Amino acid sequence: MDNQNFLLKYRECFGCSTELVNDSYGCFDCNIFFHKKCVELPIKISHPYHRKHQLILESDFCFCNLCQVSHSGLFYRCSICNLDFHSECLPPSVIKDKKHHEHPFTLLLRPNSFTCDACDTQGDNVSYICSTCNIQVHKDCISLPRFIRLTLHRHPLSRNFFLSIHFHDSRTWDCRICYKKINMEHGSYCCSRPNCEFVIHVKCAISRENKFWYDTTELENPDEFKELDESGNLIFRVLRETKVGDNVVAAEIIHSSHDQHSLTFNDEINDNKHCNGCMMPISSSFYYCSCCDFFLHKACAELPRRTLLWFPQSSFRLLTDGIFKCWLCDYDCSGFSYKTANGLVVCLRCATTPHNFTYQAKEPHYLFYDAENVSNCSACGRRRDRKGSYICKDCNFVLNSGCVTLPKTARHNFDEHPLKLVYEDNNDYPLHHWCDICEKERDSKFWFYHCKVCDNAMHPKCVLGEYPFIKLGSKYKYKGHPHPLSFIQKIDYHPLCEKCREPCQDLSLECEEHGCNFVGHWKCLRVFSGVYSYHH
Repeated sequence: MDNQNFLLKYRECFGCSTELVNDSYGCFDCNIFFHKKCVELPIKISHPYHRKHQLILESDFCFCNLCQVSHSGLFYRCSICNLDFHSECLPPSVIKDKKHHEHPFTLLLRPNSFTCDACDTQGDNVSYICSTCNIQVHKDCISLPRFIRLTLHRHPLSRNFFLSIHFHDSRTWDCRICYKKINMEHGSYCCSRPNCEFVIHVKCAISRENKFWYDTTELENPDEFKELDESGNLIFRVLRETKVGDNVVAAEIIHSSHDQHSLTFNDEINDNKHCNGCMMPISSSFYYCSCCDFFLHKACAELPRRTLLWFPQSSFRLLTDGIFKCWLCDYDCSGFSYKTANGLVVCLRCATTPHNFTYQAKEPHYLFYDAENVSNCSACGRRRDRKGSYICKDCNFVLNSGCVTLPKTARHNFDEHPLKLVYEDNNDYPLHHWCDICEKERDSKFWFYHCKVCDNAMHPKCVLGEYPFIKLGSKYKYKGHPHPLSFIQKIDYHPLCEKCREPCQDLSLECEEHGCNFVGHWKCLRVFSGVYSYHH
């Protein structure tokens, strides 16, 4: 069988367990295939690594004494010493790979314990040395890419064996993925752009566990790397400009999410209203429609149509309407979202929360996202069994993706004043630890909303509700009904749900068609997928 690639796709060599890309031999009846080079391996060899006896070629599944991993395939065995060496692991004496290193690496035949100068992890067997650079590395680390592109950082990263020489100083550096110290005397990847101090461990860059969150791509030439240009990627048109201080801003715009009317700029805070993009209270300069109840933070209005987030690698496309479940915080939402080609959807709150930042709670915490963390959240006490959390690099403070975006201020009909998010209850009086809305006990260790004027304290869920990020009046297309539906919350009259026949007292959907009395709970009509309904 001579290089029939269309027949060999997804098959591996039985000898070395790598894909079949070159001339190969095989038996389709037995489903066994070999590289030509593996078939031509000698039956007996003498190897400098084990000088005492000859090694005999056998086929088996066993533990390789070189790489310390169990394999199936072709092994060279010394039955006298009970040693097995996978055919792919028996190392060549010299490796020349100028693509990844300018000098040849020479095999150090004596087994020894060493710290790899490339990945800063322990090695217990065969190593290679570059006598010119005075470095000792694992065999696999010889082929580490010189330059990579990482989803977490927009510039190319270059591999360095000695970080102190690269930056010309001896400061301590934290890895921007795990936030543990980087050993200045061993390998790392650092930003190749001047004055950018982004550095990560090699082991964090190549970790299989990190691959989804921080996928890496090898770059042949970092000088040819082009950053995503978002300047011509906006979804609004400027009608009129004005000067605010020393800055010129768009005073009136047409935004594609609300193109029936123009939007006017305002730089006064109005936390009585919510942004139609991120669904958060208006807490900074914004645009508003003078004809209808439509508001957009200036930052939300200026979001690009396409962008790269810190997770995962593919670009995200901005969608400006619809009802969806955020993949990261698990909230049902209306408003703007970012979506990948394979259907992963995130809300604006999660999309605009960076991988690492300072969160101001009772005291400031420098947080970074740890995809493996399953600790209890410091805000609500709940534990996430997937997707990780934001953790403080200096203490045990942890926030899940739902709590890290909680509004700092909120409003509720129970209290006429703005409610402030409070991070700790210092009142020791037991009767104070009750929610004034649900009249159930509060845990004083967890966050709550508080009115300083009335001294009312309330659970965040009681203030925000079960679905805090779905705006009343938003449209929804339900497959089980021919007419468009809109979100409502009945106060005085509670019709029966078409599904469960219980009164619709919480968030519900109502038919907009005149004369049609269809109504149902959102929890009864929603579907269990990432995207529930989009209108365009």
